[in-house]
Amino acid sequence: SNISMIVGGGHAANHDKYLQHYLETGEAHVIGKKRELMARRKDGTEFPIELGLSDINYEGDRRFCGFIRDITRQKQDELELKRREEFTNSIIEAAHDALLVTDGLDKIRRVNAAATTLFGWSREEFENMTLYQLLAPGFAAAEREELDRYIREATPLTAKREVTGLRKDGSVFPLLLGSSDVVSPTGQKLFALFS
Repeated sequence: SNISMIVGGGHAANHDKYLQHYLETGEAHVIGKKRELMARRKDGTEFPIELGLSDINYEGDRRFCGFIRDITRQKQDELELKRREEFTNSIIEAAHDALLVTDGLDKIRRVNAAATTLFGWSREEFENMTLYQLLAPGFAAAEREELDRYIREATPLTAKREVTGLRKDGSVFPLLLGSSDVVSPTGQKLFALFS
């Protein structure tokens, strides 16, 4: 039987054409590559698969072999992860306080709308900055050392540190800096700035 019998989602009509094109030209658009598409069960229902096709030539007998993996669970997990990320993003954006995500050191990777309003920089500008650039210059060495320790340690948001913020226009203002005690697997850390 031909593998096109199980290919769904409109790919079945083209599947044989892909193989014929490969046989005529040698251009491997589907051979030796994995791709995701829909498969069709005998009852007509469809489900996602990963399909890989190989060209097997054994003693002059040329065949195509399909490797199929049901990725239904993977797609469900990806959808659930996307929903969770969207929910988390909604919470971060809805916060009235400025929230910043750093790379675990001090480079800013993400900010919410409240941060752009509070400091005056765009999201794109923030992503080229460090956390220290949001603070007024002139910290004494001891204060800077203490602040470095605060930023690098996993300190609960309840343990806030008083700092002086610096806006894009050069004006300064008092802030409370809070850091999250939750660090992502990639080392990202959340900071909150309370004005």
